[in-house]
Amino acid sequence: MFSLIVYYIAHNPDVKRKMLNEIENIFQGDKMRPITKDDFYNLRYCEAIVKEVARIHPVMDG
Repeated sequence: MFSLIVYYIAHNPDVKRKMLNEIENIFQGDKMRPITKDDFYNLRYCEAIVKEVARIHPVMDG
């Protein structure tokens, strides 16, 4: 699933830009600090990316 997310971001520059803007707004330039529970819940666009990739490329157990 992770590789599909990376592929999706790499092939959608607008998505990548919005994702990076959201990360910058949440972490305010301090990308080395540990992520908190609040950060996790505030990364709504990142969550939307994961959900969109799961919708487009459903992963099936076999």
